[in-house]
Amino acid sequence: MANRKEKKDINIEELKQKESQKGSPENNLDKTIKQEDQQIEDTTKLMLKALADLENYKKLAKKEKEEIAKFSNSNIITEFLPVVDGLERAIDAAKKHDTVEHIQSGIELVLKQFKDALNKQGAEEIDALGKKYDPNLHEAISTKESEGEEDIVLEQLHKGYKLNGRLIRPAVVIISKKKGE
Repeated sequence: MANRKEKKDINIEELKQKESQKGSPENNLDKTIKQEDQQIEDTTKLMLKALADLENYKKLAKKEKEEIAKFSNSNIITEFLPVVDGLERAIDAAKKHDTVEHIQSGIELVLKQFKDALNKQGAEEIDALGKKYDPNLHEAISTKESEGEEDIVLEQLHKGYKLNGRLIRPAVVIISKKKGE
């Protein structure tokens, strides 16, 4: 029996040592709670920082968008300033010269400048005169009897325009129809 008592004493001693190494259950619980509280606090700080960063990004993006909208037409305006200059010179020339030829040549020059500026911005004319009617590019407002082929553009009242390949204004046209129909 002495053997048995020694074993119990050893076991009790081992348990005491293990228990003292572990600390009391209350201490372990307190440590765990403190660790979890610290993790929650750290996570909360990270989330608040991320929210602040997001708000700052939104404000910056909004400001940049406003700046882009505000100055997006500056390239187009820069392209048309020489046209304005040309019109002003044409008006001055019209005051100085009495001949229609001078005025006409000045207006033709300004028109060329204007078309060049449009082309630089990606605009292209749709010249429909004499071509087959295409409802994707033309708006027929009338028909005229003709000896030739049907659905040919006889008159163009307004040129059509594309911007970078996309139709922005159809050509307004009068198309042919067979005589007697």
